[in-house]
Amino acid sequence: MNDRLKIDQVKKVFYHKKSFRRAELKEFYIKFYPQLKETTFRWMLYDLKKNKVISSLERGVFTLYEKKTITLSIYQPTISQKLEDIYSKLIKQFPYLNICIWETSWLNEFMLHQPGRFFTIIEVESGTEEAVFYYLKSMFENVYVKPTYKDIELYVLEKTDSIVIKKLVSQAPISKKMHICIPKLEKILVDLFAEEDFFYFYQGQELVNIFENIFLYYKVCLPTLYRYAKRRKCNERLETFLKEKTNGTTQMRGEFI
Repeated sequence: MNDRLKIDQVKKVFYHKKSFRRAELKEFYIKFYPQLKETTFRWMLYDLKKNKVISSLERGVFTLYEKKTITLSIYQPTISQKLEDIYSKLIKQFPYLNICIWETSWLNEFMLHQPGRFFTIIEVESGTEEAVFYYLKSMFENVYVKPTYKDIELYVLEKTDSIVIKKLVSQAPISKKMHICIPKLEKILVDLFAEEDFFYFYQGQELVNIFENIFLYYKVCLPTLYRYAKRRKCNERLETFLKEKTNGTTQMRGEFI
């Protein structure tokens, strides 16, 4: 089996690749079997996966099985006292409202250049943003509702404790920690990518850094990522970004669960 599939050679040739395509693998085998038939190659792929030599990442894309099985952590951000206090007040005032809350400081560990200002993001159901804004405005300074690019640049980022209220996209991937609704990593990633103006300070190479580092250390569910990206009408652009701009880690580490 090993001799026919050239398992040792496969591992040696593709070890330094985060992922590789079906055509690359077929080209590898043609060097040993110049008359290789498509049907034979399909059986070879089946045997390689069955024997845990390679693993599918997506249609026509593979990685070595030993790399796919690297253990990744579930992301558990730190909930600050401020975040907990704000959420508790909101839930008490608006008990039936869907609320998602997080802090941009969570992105620090994934970035190369650390920003000097952070703010709290509160996402609520469409049509309720104004009510939440006026409620929080009575207790906190520097509260903004649906700020524009200029608002963020001139006001939000000028303060160290700004609170931003914006619309919560329906069916967004969220989870709970300490009874607080927070965004899953898949939501944060898609939002950063989709809202270029709102998150303008996280674009360019820094966005690439964030994606690569999140996929490198934490579990990311690709179906959830792409499903939400489709809701935000950016799934095709996101897929192109992952394939062409990142270093391949995203394709290797994402989970199809």
